[in-house]
Amino acid sequence: MASSSSTSQQQGQPPPAPQTTTATTTQTAPQPPQPVHAPAGFQPLVYDARNAIPYAPIPLPQQIFETPEPEPNRPWELTKTALQVLSVVLGATGVGLGFSTLKYEYFYATVLISTIPPCMIALVWSLADLLVRLLRRLKRGIHPGAHVALSLIIFLLGAILPALFGPWFQDSWNGYGSGSDYPWQDCSNVYDPTTHRYVYTCTDDDDARRRYLKEKKVAMAAAVITFIVAVMHFGLFVGACVDTDRVNRVAKRPIYVVAPPPPPQMMQWQPAPMQQTPMQQAPLQTTAQPPAQETPQTETESQSRDKGKGKATDKGKGKEPMRDPIVEEDAPSGSQA
Repeated sequence: MASSSSTSQQQGQPPPAPQTTTATTTQTAPQPPQPVHAPAGFQPLVYDARNAIPYAPIPLPQQIFETPEPEPNRPWELTKTALQVLSVVLGATGVGLGFSTLKYEYFYATVLISTIPPCMIALVWSLADLLVRLLRRLKRGIHPGAHVALSLIIFLLGAILPALFGPWFQDSWNGYGSGSDYPWQDCSNVYDPTTHRYVYTCTDDDDARRRYLKEKKVAMAAAVITFIVAVMHFGLFVGACVDTDRVNRVAKRPIYVVAPPPPPQMMQWQPAPMQQTPMQQAPLQTTAQPPAQETPQTETESQSRDKGKGKATDKGKGKEPMRDPIVEEDAPSGSQA
């Protein structure tokens, strides 16, 4: 009856509505990158920022590289300085004498051509070398290779030019170059209005004679100065060749420089020491042995021990009382209970 009533109630109720399932899309949060596992036997170097040591290069003394120079020769340096000073003085004198003959009548061309070029170059070059030596505190001047070239040029000009113009000096000294029989005669072309021609006439003039002698002395002084300058620069040329050879030999010597230490290496993978894991061994099964039990003494041993004592003391006495426990036989047994 109860089952029939429950089934009738279930038939009277409407069927349950179907459950609708809504598909919900869940967005997964971005996961942090997984650590890269190093190959077996390799472990990365862990950089601990707490114990960071700032990189600082090892301070080294700054190396100043200087061009090697030969040891100075004191006597030669003094001689070279004196020759350069004398070259400046004589060069300026020769240039002055050369330009003073611009208005001369007999020697202006020969003195200008043979004196001014070598004396001008000697003046400029020697003055430049002295200025360089003063700026460098008299230690060293211009490179000796440059002295070789310039001193050779000055020597050639001072020796060749006066020699080429020597005949002109001779003609001027004898008076033949002026067009007159004697140098103290004043000769010129005079215009004749009657014949409408120029007439060449010469008259004795003391002023012309004195002018000639003056110009002759200036020309001879300029020639002598030019030759002296040429000889001095020949000596400077030879000395510059020796200095250049010494500089070249010193420059071929090896130079030793202290090398800085190598920079620190970058962080790299380094093999970790292999650690062998201990093998798991089965525990040894040890059987617990029971404690050793004391074996009770037998009656024979106890009796033999007491017999020795009782023989001497128990003579004439009665029997020893019974030591065994008395068992009551009237106690009920387990089966009767």
